[in-house]
Amino acid sequence: MVYNEQVEIRLGSMVGKWVVFILSGLRGVVMSSVIDGLREKGLDYIVKTSGVREGGERPVIVYVPNFLAVDMVNDAAEVMLEVLNRLGINKPLLFKPDVFTQEGMYSGKASDMKSYIYMTSLRLKGFH
Repeated sequence: MVYNEQVEIRLGSMVGKWVVFILSGLRGVVMSSVIDGLREKGLDYIVKTSGVREGGERPVIVYVPNFLAVDMVNDAAEVMLEVLNRLGINKPLLFKPDVFTQEGMYSGKASDMKSYIYMTSLRLKGFH
């Protein structure tokens, strides 16, 4: 195998994350339910949210160890969708590899590329 330092630097990490924006007051119940659901399926992934207490929507983020492992990505999305469905929340989930963040790719910035590679919701059923 040929080692390519540029590829390693640009890829950095294979970690990615599902992000859903929900009302600030629902973050705690969503996070704890997602954590419980992930553990039930043997997916002990990192889950976090913004520490800001103000109103409005805030992200709930579930990290997945490898954005190329489609089963891992899908399993985490299924847990999140189950929780959102149970709580009556119909918001899209967006999946973003950390390499996009490392390269400065954020939503709202002028770019031809989306800041995510997968999207799903209760309506879509499956990720696209």
